[in-house]
Amino acid sequence: AFDFNKVIKNDRLARLASGVFKILLILGLILVIFTLILTQSRGSYLGVLVGVLALAIIRDRRYSWAIPIVIVILLTFLQRNAQGDLATLVELWDVRRGLTLPGRFEIWRRATLLIQDFPFTGAGLGAFSPLTNALYPYFAGSNPQVPHAHNMILTMAVDLGIPGLVLYTALFSGLAAMVVKRSKKAPPDIKALLVGLACGLLAHQVFGIMDA
Repeated sequence: AFDFNKVIKNDRLARLASGVFKILLILGLILVIFTLILTQSRGSYLGVLVGVLALAIIRDRRYSWAIPIVIVILLTFLQRNAQGDLATLVELWDVRRGLTLPGRFEIWRRATLLIQDFPFTGAGLGAFSPLTNALYPYFAGSNPQVPHAHNMILTMAVDLGIPGLVLYTALFSGLAAMVVKRSKKAPPDIKALLVGLACGLLAHQVFGIMDA
């Protein structure tokens, strides 16, 4: 936790500030959890699971034993609810109701076509829907008003081109390198902030597999 005694010389005020800070953290956590539940996004739930698991492992390597347990749970869920079919499991974890896995495959195929047609400049922000409808009409009955590629990596490549995707990847690679290097010598409060932000971005990238 942040040591307020380093910035506030009065012990009483430091304790008060520490108490208010903890209350704000708890309220913020409740707000985030409530918002997450309201989204009803299974992709977000999966991202949070991965992010929290990564945070726990960084905090204490002994939490690594949870990885095989999670794998067993997923395999059990796959067998009981998806009859062992991975595609059906992905549909169960779909982040938006009404958009099936075949529909996403259709969108991803059009995203790759746009990347091939606009590899350097990208199609531009907000151009995915009009360009796919004009150049590559949908055939599987999907909603023609699709705002993006429903995949974070594809969306970056479609909107900004391959150079933009390279920069996007470089940002996350640089962030990972800085977090690893800085957290080794950082004070506990700064290390907690760095690790928390990194795990949050990891959770967002997991969510970004099926949406953007």
